[in-house]
Amino acid sequence: VEFIDHVPQPEVYALIQRARACLLIPGRRRYWWTNFAKLVDYLALGVPVIADVPPVSEVREELGKAGNGFFLQGEDVDADALALVSWLSTGGESGLNGYGQRYTALRQAEAFATVFDEVLAGGATR
Repeated sequence: VEFIDHVPQPEVYALIQRARACLLIPGRRRYWWTNFAKLVDYLALGVPVIADVPPVSEVREELGKAGNGFFLQGEDVDADALALVSWLSTGGESGLNGYGQRYTALRQAEAFATVFDEVLAGGATR
């Protein structure tokens, strides 16, 4: 585990892409949305993510759809550690499927342009 603080965004993305897995650990009693920007980066870059999030959360749902989440259960540290070692030894991927591409800046810009064009086509006033 390596903790790195205060580096330019391009370096952050390079580190994320080289990592075996990234962490998203707001905890079960924290506000998960404080890490939403990192979640979006992880989804867009398609990297494996170790997450400690509530059982019912958008984070769990989106990582599940993308196939790149490993979820700590939080009940038994030893069981979580064994499951994590097993997950990492198999490559740390649950089945990446391209779903995370919807979070790339290009896809977001295309979606905005589509909405903008539809508003304009509908005779929106300026």
